[in-house]
Amino acid sequence: MPTQILLPDSITGVFKDGWNVSSGTKVDAVTDKSDSTYVWRITVNERQDFTMEEMLDHGWTINRVRRINQVDVHFRAARTAATGTVTVGIGDHAGAYCDAASQALTGTPTDYSRTNVGNPFAGCGAWTYTDLDTADFTMYPTITNEVRVYDLYAVVDFELHAGGFALWLSSLLPPIMAVASHAVSAKEIAQILSYRSNRPSNSEDFARIAEALRVRPIYNI
Repeated sequence: MPTQILLPDSITGVFKDGWNVSSGTKVDAVTDKSDSTYVWRITVNERQDFTMEEMLDHGWTINRVRRINQVDVHFRAARTAATGTVTVGIGDHAGAYCDAASQALTGTPTDYSRTNVGNPFAGCGAWTYTDLDTADFTMYPTITNEVRVYDLYAVVDFELHAGGFALWLSSLLPPIMAVASHAVSAKEIAQILSYRSNRPSNSEDFARIAEALRVRPIYNI
């Protein structure tokens, strides 16, 4: 099944916005993959919410996505005191939240994840495409000590409608079509697709591309 990473992309006035930022903007601090920038808070239960990117931002339209199987939330966090815990989850804009189990932190930035976080629009039940595209990240300290969050993102596991793989390839690989009149190397495909978040990762993927698009034989250099 395909997966898609969704990042925090904004904060607006309708959100809880109680945390501080080390430098720059809060969105940049949790998306720049740097342990030198972070958002932080001391006060217990003080929430920080972020809007989440939409599936459409990555080309996945509602008529292509058959089902959202699960949404996992990943974060990188640490504490500055002897103890510190943080809770992450997903919210609905209006004060309903599906919070995952709290995480006890160490003094070193560490990667954590929470699998299958529920849909706050449906009582923490199953996800729909529409609900996912209006969801928010949320997080708060659960002990009154400083916690820091360095990275925050979701990984969405989903299914395509029948014929979806061919549709995916057709949208993903127009540059391949331009060079399909001659043999294409795996390296060339990787270079052409290197800017995409969804791209082939092994020889089986390359073989499926060749078959689905009737590309001439792919040579492996």
